[in-house]
Amino acid sequence: MKVIEIVLRGFYGGTDETDHLIVWVSAEDMEAVAKVADHHTEKVQYFSLTDHAPTDMGIDYILPGQAEELHQHLRDHRPEDYPKEEEYE
Repeated sequence: MKVIEIVLRGFYGGTDETDHLIVWVSAEDMEAVAKVADHHTEKVQYFSLTDHAPTDMGIDYILPGQAEELHQHLRDHRPEDYPKEEEYE
C-alpha cells in the first residue's frame, strides 16, 4: 500500500490553522485516489504520493474500501469558507 496526501483547496502551509485540510489516504496506487479526486477537482488542490506516513494524524481513508466515505468528505468540503493564501500574510 502507498500513502497519498490529498491537499484540499484552502490549505496554506504557512499556518497550522489549515492542517486539517490534508487528507491522508492509503491505496494500492495513485489511480485509486485519482478515481475519487478527479470527481472533485474544484475542491482538491493536488494529491501526491509521499514516502512517509503521517505520524501525528494517521491515515484517514483506506481505498478502495472507504472510497464512498472519501467522496463524502470531499463533497462536504467548502473551500470558500477559508481565506485566500494572501490573507494569511
